[in-house]
Amino acid sequence: MRFDDHARWLNRLTLAVAIIMIGWGVSVVIRQPVTAWFAASATIWMALLLISAVWQLRGSFTAIAAMALASAVAYTAHEDAVTSRGHRVKRVELPIVVSDDVESVSKTSELVSFLEKVGLKEELERLYDGVKQNSGVSRLRGRSYRERVGPLVIVTNDRGVGRTAQSIPGVEVARVDSLNVLQLAPGGVPGRLTMWTESSLTALPLLQSKNNNNKREEAS
Repeated sequence: MRFDDHARWLNRLTLAVAIIMIGWGVSVVIRQPVTAWFAASATIWMALLLISAVWQLRGSFTAIAAMALASAVAYTAHEDAVTSRGHRVKRVELPIVVSDDVESVSKTSELVSFLEKVGLKEELERLYDGVKQNSGVSRLRGRSYRERVGPLVIVTNDRGVGRTAQSIPGVEVARVDSLNVLQLAPGGVPGRLTMWTESSLTALPLLQSKNNNNKREEAS
């Protein structure tokens, strides 16, 4: 058994002991008549054990987040998932990969023309038709309009396209280094229509970590 395996089993054992001790401490404080000093000290020790347990699980949380991001990215190339969200992508090959020149688009008309050339004319019509005016409390709180969720444009460097996209309802621009699951799967539903620049695919954290692992294997 390797050292990593020993460390993994030691972490699991520490976590199990922490959970047992926390359960025992809670049962004693609740069921047995104890002094205030004992209850306070027991609470402090249980809090420390809980922090230790969460610290042991931090790797699992990271793995779960990476898995969720990988799943959301994979669904961007699944046509059934994209169309089920209401996107109009007929005669459009997924995933959509475009040139890095889109990062420097500074005029709304140029961005609209670019999206139409890619094949998203019907999608833009759906977005413009979906702009509705709110009323009541929502309007009083500053949410005057509601929009449909449109395409997500993922770039490596935002050189002006992010500000330009704000003029088009439903269109969002995100940097690949700050990409999160909520942008790829709004409302927890995967399959958002996503447009990638060529450099953003190579800079994708998932691909980057895979390339780093391959380099380490080759070096060893």
